[in-house]
Amino acid sequence: MKYIIPFLCCCIATVITDAQPGTLDYNFGMEGRTLFKGQYLGCNAMALQGDGKIVQAGRGTLHGVNGFFLVRINNDGSPDLDFGDSGRVVTDISPTSDYTERIISLAVQADGRIVAAGTVFNEDIALACYMPDGSVDSSFGTDGIVITKIRRYNYLSSVAIQPDGKIVVTGITQEDENDTKTSFTIRYNDDGSFDENFGDHGTVLTLYSQVVEINSIALQQDGKILIGGDYPFTAPAGKFLVVRYMPKGSLDNSFGINGRSSILIAPNGGYSYASSIAVQPDGKIITTGTSENSSGQSMTLVRFKEDGSIDASFGDGDGIVVTQFAEKNLEGIKVLIQPDRKILCAGRYFDNISLSNFALARYKTNGDLDSTFGINGLQITDMGGESTCAGAALQPDGKIIVAGDTYKYDPVDPTYSSSYVLARYYGGDVVMPITYNHFNAIQNQQYITLNWQTATELSNKHFAVERGNDAISFTSIADVSGAGSSTATHDYYYTDKLPVQGTNYYRLKQIDADGKFSYSKTVSIGFLKPGSIQLFPNPAKEQLTVKGLNAAVTSTIAVLDIQGKELLKFKAKASTYSFSISSLAAGTYMVSVKDDNGIAVQKFVKQ
Repeated sequence: MKYIIPFLCCCIATVITDAQPGTLDYNFGMEGRTLFKGQYLGCNAMALQGDGKIVQAGRGTLHGVNGFFLVRINNDGSPDLDFGDSGRVVTDISPTSDYTERIISLAVQADGRIVAAGTVFNEDIALACYMPDGSVDSSFGTDGIVITKIRRYNYLSSVAIQPDGKIVVTGITQEDENDTKTSFTIRYNDDGSFDENFGDHGTVLTLYSQVVEINSIALQQDGKILIGGDYPFTAPAGKFLVVRYMPKGSLDNSFGINGRSSILIAPNGGYSYASSIAVQPDGKIITTGTSENSSGQSMTLVRFKEDGSIDASFGDGDGIVVTQFAEKNLEGIKVLIQPDRKILCAGRYFDNISLSNFALARYKTNGDLDSTFGINGLQITDMGGESTCAGAALQPDGKIIVAGDTYKYDPVDPTYSSSYVLARYYGGDVVMPITYNHFNAIQNQQYITLNWQTATELSNKHFAVERGNDAISFTSIADVSGAGSSTATHDYYYTDKLPVQGTNYYRLKQIDADGKFSYSKTVSIGFLKPGSIQLFPNPAKEQLTVKGLNAAVTSTIAVLDIQGKELLKFKAKASTYSFSISSLAAGTYMVSVKDDNGIAVQKFVKQ
């Protein structure tokens, strides 16, 4: 399906009504835009934190120090002065790195830590982990840094974080410039060490018969890993490529041909390259990028089915949607899936001289441009200079953030080479299939109780409660009926009477009346079977002894009051541990024991 949009339609100014989807949100920054000036060499990545703050990253200079560079912006568009140095952080990974030292991709851990992935030295892979305040996390790798070298040249492109906190990166690696390119996918534990259970000691290399570029990564709900890219020099034109791996790193042979699926974009000439990949709630896969022909460059989308075959219901029966200007170029950089399953594509609108602006398009689920968004489905935003799009994200309220950088020579202040920029747009009244207020897991003696609350439900038939022991593979253990369609608050509970020893992972699969489904976040809780610890004497006066500890590991023993407030805390590496309780007033208390297998709780009475 090809859309050719007349030039004049898209140069009309932005705001029609405050709430029209695709228009700038004037409550953000200056009329919907922010500009963070400095001595930067480009914004390459952005990520949205759980609290709504926005992190941008690339390479830059601060107080004469060059290196990994991050800025953080508050939800209203103002700089976050509590982050680093007035909202900025720079890390010189190595003084010898020179221009190669830069952040390429960002991800945020559930606990708020920021993982920056990039390159240093002669294109080695570098990860840096930051605490929420911008300080380096010294518990990660060596002083917060992990450097990985596979072959001579390693070009990292993307990072993602699994529900269990493990970090996955991807890109290409070469021994020399004439080497046939090979993709790498590496998985690290959340402390920066290699995950020995993935591939060959944490690394998977995939060989291709032709030159390949890998530009993106996405994680499926079942733990499988997708990487996306292209064959840029395939005659007569480039191909979009998707590769899928099993959770432990082997190629998924049920996907495409030997784990790979590709599609020729422009059979009549030109080239194409892919930039981003996303997974729909139904398991279908969307890739976006750019293709070129005699008319110019075009924003291009492709949809694959879950098995890797092309989805003929998308576009004109070929699974491809191409959007271009009659007189200018349009580039696809980042694809997002809204909760109502509409598709957003952020990118760049440009000519071949000096014009370069943000571009944002929205498509219906079948690939048609959504005419209710922007102007005929597209919005162009002048960011005040030659602008490049680095990424985009969806806020929980449906608003859309697009990030990048802009260059405009300033004769008054020529030291500023470029600026980090953001734009925020209204997403409209996005119909949410379901909105969760919370989803929690609590141990109640010998059971684990799950509780969740919904704020809205749309055609909700039921929840399938799923449990796993690795945050990757899940099994359904119960069904809980839903409320159908409702805007009232609903509370749900389920008690798992057969939790496994160790860490239990839970998620909710919400299933609509028409069979469509979506997943909640994943929650985890440690569990020690009842009887695994004993307290004596009970009741006790001066001293309490805990038996049944695992002497092979260090246990954390805490005494809590009935409200859960911690009163005493000890560390022990023995099967039995005794401690004084003489400071406690008479009453009922709890002892919590936590080790690598989980948490056990027992009550006792202080006389």
